[in-house]
Amino acid sequence: VSKTILKIVLVLVLLLVIVVATMPFWISPAARKAVEAGGTSAMGVKTTLAELDIGVFSGTCDLGGLNIANPEGFETPHFMNLGSGAVALDIQSLRKDVIEIPKFELTGLDLNLEKGSGQANYEKILENLSKLSTEEEKPKEEEPGKRFVIKEIVIKDVKVTAKMAGLTVPMKIDEMRLQNVGSEGEGVDLKKLIALIVSGVLKGVAEEGTGVLPEGISSSLNDGLNSLKGLGGHGEAAAKLIEDAGVDATKALDKAGDKLKGLTGK
Repeated sequence: VSKTILKIVLVLVLLLVIVVATMPFWISPAARKAVEAGGTSAMGVKTTLAELDIGVFSGTCDLGGLNIANPEGFETPHFMNLGSGAVALDIQSLRKDVIEIPKFELTGLDLNLEKGSGQANYEKILENLSKLSTEEEKPKEEEPGKRFVIKEIVIKDVKVTAKMAGLTVPMKIDEMRLQNVGSEGEGVDLKKLIALIVSGVLKGVAEEGTGVLPEGISSSLNDGLNSLKGLGGHGEAAAKLIEDAGVDATKALDKAGDKLKGLTGK
């Protein structure tokens, strides 16, 4: 009997070792597909992610090559492209219904804003995001999948290109911070999390682009963001301008100082 028990224990240990050793190979692809499906569903355009690597032993999650396609009929190949991202991850937290992430860092975001005679590309994206803000909330016990809360998202090296009526205006934001994303209630699902991040980036760009972006783009972008009432309650976007093409250094410093006063209340 003792030998039989020993064999069972050895088999179980072996199975556990195999599961742990192969975990990165099945967790990472599943997570990458979930991000792609969530982004495509939220924004109504194809979303792809080239790399996503969850380090089970290192407790990290690295991603690269996140691409949000442009709606049909626009010049640039993408609406938004992200170079890389990294987050410290507590693997044990993946077992919980609500996953809390203290800080998520993203680097190298490229955003194209295009407005022609018809609807702008960002207007179509925001139109799709607005569907998330108006749909009825399901009772939490019926909501499948994990829910997320990210205390702070730091986005570095943001490049914006705005095109309207033959005019191209470049803009650069050195650093942008989105705070308390998904913090209202008990977190948000992956689809709404992606929507919050994208709308938060657009809000930051709209704030920093005042007086820099073409007026037609600036006004319609703000109008679209104001329609996302159901999303706005879940996250607060705060963007800090360090370097902005087309704005002289003195004006940039004054603008950064005004925003600092607004955030600190002093």
